[in-house]
Amino acid sequence: MNRLRLAAAPLALAAALLLAGCPSVSTLHRADPVKPGRWELGAGVDGLLLRDVPQDTRAPSGQALVTARRGLFPDLDAGFRLYTAGLDASVRWRFFRGSTWRVAVIPTLGSAKTAESQTTTEAWHLFAQLPVVFTRDLRRDWTLSCGPRLLWGLYYPEGGGHAQGTMLGAFVNVEYALSSRWTLVPELSLHRTIHGEVPVDGFVLHLGAGLLWRF
Repeated sequence: MNRLRLAAAPLALAAALLLAGCPSVSTLHRADPVKPGRWELGAGVDGLLLRDVPQDTRAPSGQALVTARRGLFPDLDAGFRLYTAGLDASVRWRFFRGSTWRVAVIPTLGSAKTAESQTTTEAWHLFAQLPVVFTRDLRRDWTLSCGPRLLWGLYYPEGGGHAQGTMLGAFVNVEYALSSRWTLVPELSLHRTIHGEVPVDGFVLHLGAGLLWRF
């Protein structure tokens, strides 16, 4: 029984980090902003695999999310995303539009608050993300988006002290138009810690899917 508890402890800790202290790393969006005055709503699920290198642990987990965006200008929109662990807000700026590729940045700032429990502490979690999105049309109903992402995290417990970390990764998604308003977006991404230990000192592998509605 004691051996079982010892084996399960790292897994429970890693899962708690993902559910309570890890941001949503889904992009789901292409480089093209929502048209001015219009809305885009979405919902999705993320499957996550955490690899903690120093502790030599692997833990699967998942979270759900909802998102809303509104077009402000022809090359700019803004939105927010609510997911299992927290909330973030972002703007999308398309700064290049060529004959084949379009490119945008989506600076994102988010936060989460965790309560005291057996696997978590009472703490604030702050995250900043900067994905660069390269988009091109493959066929009439298919659109490819991919690019790098920089992620910074801060862990600030109520008891004092703090920890931070920076991850670098990349994502790829394919958008399939189900109709003129509905699109399905499967996505894959991988991130690696390059400094610190927030949200984890290792890797985060992500596989997710979203459904977007533009109106």
